[in-house]
Amino acid sequence: MDDRMKLRWKEAKDRVENAYHDYGRLCAAHPRACLSMSLLTMIVLSYPTVTQLRLPVSTPIDVFWSEHLHVNDNIAPPWIAENPASYIQQFIVSTAVEPWNATEMAPDNAVRAAVGTAFRIREILFAEPSVEELCLRLATQRHSSAGSRSKSLCVLLSPATIWYNDVQKFREDDHIIETIFNEQCKTTFCMRDLLLGAPIAATGIKQKYQTHRKRNIEFAVTMFFARYSKKVISRIKETLEKEFELVHTPANDERTFVQVYFHPLKTFSDYIPLISTYLVCMIYVYYSSRKFNMVASRWGLAFASCFTVASTLLMTTGICANLDLSTTTRGSEVYPYIALIMGLENTFCITRSVVYTPPSLDVSSRIAHGLSQEGYKLTKYYILELLALLIGFFTRISDIQEFCQFSAIFVTVDFYMQLFFYAPCLTFDLQRLGLEEKRKFAELLLYEEIPRLKNYSPVNCPLRKVWPKLFEMKKMQKRRLSDSDIEILKEEQRRLFHDVDSKDDGDVPIPRPDESIRMKVMYFITRTRIAQRTILVVFAIWTVFLLFFVGSRQLGMESDLSIERG
Repeated sequence: MDDRMKLRWKEAKDRVENAYHDYGRLCAAHPRACLSMSLLTMIVLSYPTVTQLRLPVSTPIDVFWSEHLHVNDNIAPPWIAENPASYIQQFIVSTAVEPWNATEMAPDNAVRAAVGTAFRIREILFAEPSVEELCLRLATQRHSSAGSRSKSLCVLLSPATIWYNDVQKFREDDHIIETIFNEQCKTTFCMRDLLLGAPIAATGIKQKYQTHRKRNIEFAVTMFFARYSKKVISRIKETLEKEFELVHTPANDERTFVQVYFHPLKTFSDYIPLISTYLVCMIYVYYSSRKFNMVASRWGLAFASCFTVASTLLMTTGICANLDLSTTTRGSEVYPYIALIMGLENTFCITRSVVYTPPSLDVSSRIAHGLSQEGYKLTKYYILELLALLIGFFTRISDIQEFCQFSAIFVTVDFYMQLFFYAPCLTFDLQRLGLEEKRKFAELLLYEEIPRLKNYSPVNCPLRKVWPKLFEMKKMQKRRLSDSDIEILKEEQRRLFHDVDSKDDGDVPIPRPDESIRMKVMYFITRTRIAQRTILVVFAIWTVFLLFFVGSRQLGMESDLSIERG
């Protein structure tokens, strides 16, 4: 059984390598088409990043839970001592239509009934005199702000604000779901989610419903107070309890204060470290590629490497913007740097594998064999990373899930860009090499261990059987006639060194090329994939730590709740 598994594993590995070899032939035959397709994809997927990502932005960087409003504790962060800008109280509303007749009612009725409740809750809140005294008021009214939709200057966010708190407009609207989804929603600011009090995926409101079954719609009414008063909150609860059924939450949640600290407004200067890091890495790639003797343009290779990583990051943020995925986790600033490390490591591996193929081969064969040698490792680590991210996503911890979503998109996009953008760039670079550069590189390869190349079957086009004249097999010259001189030169040098070694005096040293520290480091990185392995280990440790931390906190809350009930 063990031998069978090894045999199947070897067959799978050979198939993966063969698939990369066939793609290498395709890429080398049509480099402009592959490059154009990748650039077009980059423009389309990066467009939401340019249109929806705005500077400056504010995102929470720290959250602290406490049982008292004012905390004097060594464990508390230093910003706790600052005066709060506002006190926020949310009233979570869960609605359902009773009785529900699936044959006569549509999901629009459930959404309409739920949003209609928000108007009544708003009336109850403003009917309390103390609310007008304590609420946070707007200094100025702006047409673009949510507060300007309200006749009162008190800041209150609810689904009713979408219709400017006008019941008549709400009743005349025949497409309320379409109106809800028309609210602006960007990567760092989503007005729709703010008015609903939660991400729209958690409310039960969808653009299209497949069935007419009974729906539970949930949202929140968010009230902003300039000062906190426990008596006012208690009176509001008593008033709401007269018209609605209140669900009593655990006592531990009732006395918990969630304090959120926000960044100051970000400006372009805040992104200078990230931009500088990418520029420094491009210079590093240039100086490292100088040791690659079989490269035509060092600066072109460095620019292609950094452009691959930067475009991957832009495409990832664009996809996240289109899917309404925002990065608000503490420490999310390290995401671009992790992307930079992983992307550059992949480009190093592909470059070394392609460059150190025999220069006597034609460009198509060099690209195909280089990708086939590195393709299995690329696929293996890609699948391992996706499995690790999938396991982390099922932990149900929001911080881990957010990182897993962002990383899964980035890993997939990076895998695509390495094959459809960076590989064609290598093809163009190899096509620019002259005969003299190939001869010099052939001399250096005498002291290097060249990997053995496998014999792959010719690439068969499936469309040739359907339309043989259009997809006729053209005879292509595999290499130039002058390239054959490289093999003659290599044979002469081998024969010369063999004659020197056969002499009695073995004092004649064989000249060897100088080994660079940069090349040793690059060989170690490409051989061991140390960066991706380290990131996987750190991610596993971080996941276990958060599981232990969040799990112990939940167990503590359950034990407190059981003691109170007892």
